[in-house]
Amino acid sequence: MSNTLKQKSFPNLDKIRGIAALSVVLYHVIELTQWADYPTSGLMVWGRIGWMGVDIFFVLSGMVITHSAYLLYENDKINWITAYWTRRLCRIAPLYFMTCAIFITLVQPQWIHLSISKLLWHMGTHLLFIHNLFPGTHGSLNGANWSIGLEMQFYALITFILPWIIRRNTLTLLVIFLVTSWIWRGLTFLALRDQEANLIFQYSTQLPGTIDQFGIGIVLCKALNDKNNAFENILKKRPIALLTGSSVLFSLMLYLYFMNSTYWNSFFMVVFFRTLIGFSAACLILTSIFCIRNKHRIFTEPLDFLGKISYGIYLWHLPVIISLQRIDTKTGYEFLGKTITLTIFLAIVSYYLFEKLWMRTKHLHVVANHLSAP
Repeated sequence: MSNTLKQKSFPNLDKIRGIAALSVVLYHVIELTQWADYPTSGLMVWGRIGWMGVDIFFVLSGMVITHSAYLLYENDKINWITAYWTRRLCRIAPLYFMTCAIFITLVQPQWIHLSISKLLWHMGTHLLFIHNLFPGTHGSLNGANWSIGLEMQFYALITFILPWIIRRNTLTLLVIFLVTSWIWRGLTFLALRDQEANLIFQYSTQLPGTIDQFGIGIVLCKALNDKNNAFENILKKRPIALLTGSSVLFSLMLYLYFMNSTYWNSFFMVVFFRTLIGFSAACLILTSIFCIRNKHRIFTEPLDFLGKISYGIYLWHLPVIISLQRIDTKTGYEFLGKTITLTIFLAIVSYYLFEKLWMRTKHLHVVANHLSAP
């Protein structure tokens, strides 16, 4: 990074957030309603792998959280952690806690019939953002919350390693992040290959196993803030090459996945495939920055808005799906339409009447392009 970090703005990242959030919603509708006749080819097939939207969020987080943290660090090297954590907690915790409470009391009220010890265990691990570390609590309260715990653990890691990130060479960082994640996922696969796939998923996606995706975002941040602007200048001058390269990489990723869709039976897929998703996400981010011009914004403003409320979309969509299933046994586009409509409505309400109140707290306002939560 440069000695003086640039106050950069990446407004097109909201488009990526909107796409990622809707991808996760679509995927869960397909899976939870067992939508058997959903397309298996063409552009719509993305819905069947919409879980990759979470991986996109990890790359985004690596990039914008590193950028935001370094701005604070540069401004005050002694007290930056206080400001950093105040911002992170005010952005993440309020809506997370509110949706957890609603999930327990309204969406699945059977939770109140658990023994006090079990209820306190589940609530305590979620309160401390460590629920993703234990198979029994990994997705117990609003299943999508596992990634929120992981995000918070990444934020904690940044407070320890930010000075080290600043001093290290970009290529060295990338190699360390990639190798660390490969070793973790490889050991996880070898230790659990005879267990059910869900257990491999839960352990392989702990922070050591996702540091490649967060790390790719960190490396993006460093590259885009290089004092010589070399990386940025190359991409600005070759938008067609960037778009072509991104398309080729994305197509390769899809081809490899559908050729090995059993996934959890393959050492290669478990260990290396999420890295390919991470690089594909990085290309998508770079394409949004350098290939989408302001003159196109009139056509993409709805997507920008969805990106702005994407955290709410992510936290509300599973409670909506579960609730709708109680009163609507149908599958298909009608159920999807109801899910998206109600989820977006709740995300809008919670954003304007709840989330923004916390973001407007004195000295804590975080501009849209620095919000990283899914």
